[in-house]
Amino acid sequence: MIDLNTLNNELDNYISYFDYIIVADVLEHLINPLPVLNKLKNYLNKSGKIIISLPNISHCSIKLSLLNGTFNYYECGILDETHLRFFDIHNAIKLATDASLKVSNISRTFSEVDYIEPKAYFREYSKNIVEYATKDYESFTLQFIITLENPIDDLIKEHNKAWLLNREYLKPKIQEMKENQYKKEHKAYRKQIKNKLKRFFRIGKK
Repeated sequence: MIDLNTLNNELDNYISYFDYIIVADVLEHLINPLPVLNKLKNYLNKSGKIIISLPNISHCSIKLSLLNGTFNYYECGILDETHLRFFDIHNAIKLATDASLKVSNISRTFSEVDYIEPKAYFREYSKNIVEYATKDYESFTLQFIITLENPIDDLIKEHNKAWLLNREYLKPKIQEMKENQYKKEHKAYRKQIKNKLKRFFRIGKK
């Protein structure tokens, strides 16, 4: 067992050893993740890769929660009470660049706004606010899964920045997630009204 916050030379027997190092749901719990990445990259062999996963603080549920004046921690999720660091796509890529690591792939997991904490519901906001909160490409991204490798040239910054461009392919997913959320809320609202009517007529019969 090694505390990554105080990692020193405990793994020096594994310099240039690993094909893959998986750092899943870890970096956001560290006091300073950059020195850790700088150390871990030394344990990769020539073609080795580091795979990191990071929660997305720019998920639209966080934005809507902030509009309500709340920023509460929870037992799990993006605002897990043990998280010390928060990432959007921009500073996730900056972290990689600052560690002189090349981003070779980015994948994502997605979540609707009522599935995670803090829960949010579109019906509580005007359509204009919902559209604004969900217009960003990463509005429904729950987590980034980023593959990093040691670079073969000095163009890390330019290469990594390119991942912020041409994200149009995410638009259909955003639209799908919004439509699903609206449908779920509409269905739940209809069910709520139906139950109220049932109770009303049941009382009336008495």
